[in-house]
Amino acid sequence: MSLKTSSKTRGHTLTALLTPLSIVMIALYPLIIFFGVANIPLPIMVSVMALIFAVRYFTLSQQHSELKSVMRLILVIALVLCLCALVFRSLHVMLYYPVMVNGVMLVVFTRSLYVPPPIIERLARLQTPDLPQAGIIYTRTVTKVWMGFFILNGALAYLTTQMNFAIWTLYNGLISYGLMGVLFLGEWCMRQRCMAKT
Repeated sequence: MSLKTSSKTRGHTLTALLTPLSIVMIALYPLIIFFGVANIPLPIMVSVMALIFAVRYFTLSQQHSELKSVMRLILVIALVLCLCALVFRSLHVMLYYPVMVNGVMLVVFTRSLYVPPPIIERLARLQTPDLPQAGIIYTRTVTKVWMGFFILNGALAYLTTQMNFAIWTLYNGLISYGLMGVLFLGEWCMRQRCMAKT
């Protein structure tokens, strides 16, 4: 095996290891902030989070995804938040990450309705390229439902930034994920019913 091939293989292996690790760490972001406040100096904690975001950005460039450009934008904004937190020496800036994520997703989903096809339709066509008209109408409805979710979730995430760390962590690290899971499950059940009718 050539040196070039060996190096490429090691690169793929490293990416395969770092990708799930960075995803999990970002998902645990609220908990890291909560427990880091009292135990880790601000510059170190923010630098670690910035490194995690940067790693995720790098590993994302190795993948193919319909939402790849959206994720890149979110990660860049997250890095900007980290920079602001370091410059102004304020952890409070970091609390706006969930608000920012919901804001970006809302803009992307809304734009996709006016510059079709909608995001949900694009994702649906990955599995069903020849999506029927009923499916197209359904995906537009689901896109609007997610827009409503991002508005509500983003607003609640913002309200928690004005409260204490415990409430912020509880909502953004647990309740928000739970609501998202309920929406995913509800949409899946509705989709099965629609498919059964057709």
